[in-house]
Amino acid sequence: MKKSIALAGLLFLATTLFAQQEKEMSRVDLYGGYSQAMADPFQTSSRSTLRGWNASFGLNAARWLSLVVELGGNSGTVKLPVAVPTPFPPCPDFCPPSTDTFNVDTRLGTYLFGVHVPYRKSDRFTPYASALIGKATVTGKVSGFKESSSGFGMALGGGVDVGLTKRLAWRVQADYLRTDFYKQPQDNYRFQTGIVLRFTGGKKKRPYPEIEREPAPPPQPPTVPPSTPEPPAQPDTTTKPDTTTSPEATPPPSTQPDATTPPSQDQPPQEPPK
Repeated sequence: MKKSIALAGLLFLATTLFAQQEKEMSRVDLYGGYSQAMADPFQTSSRSTLRGWNASFGLNAARWLSLVVELGGNSGTVKLPVAVPTPFPPCPDFCPPSTDTFNVDTRLGTYLFGVHVPYRKSDRFTPYASALIGKATVTGKVSGFKESSSGFGMALGGGVDVGLTKRLAWRVQADYLRTDFYKQPQDNYRFQTGIVLRFTGGKKKRPYPEIEREPAPPPQPPTVPPSTPEPPAQPDTTTKPDTTTSPEATPPPSTQPDATTPPSQDQPPQEPPK
């Protein structure tokens, strides 16, 4: 129940903080590399070297937080004492009589999830702290006998990513690995190193080239439409009476007295004709 609540909390934190991610930081980190564990899976009070691999998927939810899922596998030979062969049965035929130990082919697996807390101050070096929890398994085989166990697993440690290129980095990490096999806790140590592939989550859109616009022409004064020229005056072909005086056209002076002119007193009044 507690593991489910912790996983739900991490997923919620990832969705709320994912939008705060900066452009310079990768969104996804894929890691794969070599792993070496100094482990005591059968509680023999002596650690054996188990070599193998380790891989992880990291989602950068924020500049200071990465959600990580990690898988690992280590294998090697563990020497068990003949006197106390636990968890195997009391020493049967496979126990050599001339020695005090016998060899067990051992495989150790880890399935963990948790967080990395990076310190992104430098563009090339990125140190981080790591806290992972989950499940661990162990399997031992010897001459027809097989024993296995699984239990709680936890890895606490840290490391550093050294940037090689924009998309490649080299990782070095060391952890304290806690396991619970056969109802007993084991204190182990693990070292790993390998390549990190960084993904930014898609190609950036290229900006369109700027189109050079021609400068706008200066404002022109309002243009007045040209007036239509008047057609030239046509000569008047109609005949008009000549108003100039000529001797022929001058009427003779009237002999009739002007009725409006009063008669002169020197002249006698004329009698009207009968």
